[in-house]
Amino acid sequence: MEEIESSLRQILGDQLKVHVTQYVGDAYREAKKRRDVDGFIAVGGDGTLFDLINGMDLKRQKLAIFPAGTGNGLARALGILDKEVALAALKAKETRPIDLIEVKASFVGGEWKKWHVATTASLGYASDVVEVANAYFKPLGPLCYPIASLLQALIQRPMRGRWRYDENDWQPLWATNVMVNNTKYAGDFEAFPAAAIDDEKADAIVAKTGFFTQVLHNLSVLSRLHLYTAGKIFKTGRIEFEMNGQRLLMLDGEIVPGITKVSFAVSPKCLEVVALPSDQ
Repeated sequence: MEEIESSLRQILGDQLKVHVTQYVGDAYREAKKRRDVDGFIAVGGDGTLFDLINGMDLKRQKLAIFPAGTGNGLARALGILDKEVALAALKAKETRPIDLIEVKASFVGGEWKKWHVATTASLGYASDVVEVANAYFKPLGPLCYPIASLLQALIQRPMRGRWRYDENDWQPLWATNVMVNNTKYAGDFEAFPAAAIDDEKADAIVAKTGFFTQVLHNLSVLSRLHLYTAGKIFKTGRIEFEMNGQRLLMLDGEIVPGITKVSFAVSPKCLEVVALPSDQ
């Protein structure tokens, strides 16, 4: 942290104020309090960014990223993969607007909550993988997700209910995995190769898989060959799910339990991020 702070002060001087988060939600609370600043530099991963973005004034404040997490999906989408690139982006002082996904969810009992997601939201298999990885394999770093994904493929169970997207009619839901993505990446995996962070669409997949088809899909993603996809990937501006029973919802690496209904809608170009000029 001392090295990172020293590097940032060389660029920003006394404009830089440092807050070290102590727990999940701390970045959200700090952002809510700091309406007086022009923006934030997030030193962390997608979970830190999730907290921060949901506390920011998106209409006025800007965001810069210093990748220091397990997956760093949003940083990857912006081409900010290490310290040197992050510092170069700050020095260049250029920004670009990106989309976010607005998520509204209903809990058991009828309470509703709302968030913004920058990278990945999921129900079913992918959510369960993140929960298992965080609970048991986080010390293994980037290996935690491949290990958890293999174990979870053995015990995944389907979700039932109904779903619809855009202006289409409701249809029956019988799926093991739902993912709604704003970027190419789910953590450090290029799961949606055709996705773009500013195309005003989300890339989604609704799939029903068994152990072998899920593992085959995972291997296809890991290899970046994308020769096999378990389910059809499609672009959408809005997608909704109503489930028979409660499920885990994963939002940029954070787990929200007890969800019965959820909708995802693209918020076009609503966050200004620091990024390298397009010719670099």
